[in-house]
Amino acid sequence: MRGKIVLATGGSSGIGYATARAFTATGATVMITGRDEGRLAASGPSGFVAGHDLVVDGAASA
Repeated sequence: MRGKIVLATGGSSGIGYATARAFTATGATVMITGRDEGRLAASGPSGFVAGHDLVVDGAASA
């Protein structure tokens, strides 16, 4: 999935979070959205695969 961009809705918990993690492991750039801003921020880069792109709330991190 390298070079692909994935949008995972509900990415702060549950199935959305697990889906986002799975896609980061494949090398995709992942953007997550969610209704709870606090939980969304808390689910940020530390819970994902290091060295892969994750976009949370419009701020990219690697």
